Amino acid sequence: IGAFTFSRTLARDDTGKVAGFYCIGNEPSGHAPMEERLRQVQEAARIGSFDFNRETGKAIASPEYLELYGLAEDRTDALSYEKWISLVHPEDRASIEAETRRAVADPTCHQIEYDFRITRVDTGEMRWITARTKLIRDADGRFIRSLGAQWDITAEKEAEAALRDSQERYRSFITRSSEGIWLLEFTPPLDTSLSVEEQ
Repeated sequence: IGAFTFSRTLARDDTGKVAGFYCIGNEPSGHAPMEERLRQVQEAARIGSFDFNRETGKAIASPEYLELYGLAEDRTDALSYEKWISLVHPEDRASIEAETRRAVADPTCHQIEYDFRITRVDTGEMRWITARTKLIRDADGRFIRSLGAQWDITAEKEAEAALRDSQERYRSFITRSSEGIWLLEFTPPLDTSLSVEEQ
């Protein structure tokens, strides 16, 4: 959705009556083009994007994408598929590569979605990435190009792992405990603002 200014000119018929109007819309020079606004959104959300060309085997990556992987933002060479797959964590690499190859080979597949770990180039740190990739095919269904977005989900994965660990500790405690444990539910719930005697 853009912001525009409009100018109107009345259109009259041969008798001088108003028959309609001409309307011309212009985007003010103070408003950035759509591409620039999208880039700003990507930067704010730290969403990396890429455009992969099957013929060249290379991808043009956004600065946000390079930052996710700890790659230099001023690099002038395009990112190859081999370079990208080498940055995927060794324990995830085989499954991600196999899933990618299966999707590319299937002429009915137009979308890939997966989560995987990477190893940042600059720090060696392991991070979780989620990827959404659109596969573009020619009229015969052959894969020719892909457009995608990726972003860091490490915090979400760590929270999920912490919850699983907490649940496992609780189950372990219940299993090993020799004490009687029960759960009381009050309807309506107790008013915790009152003292024990008042409740």
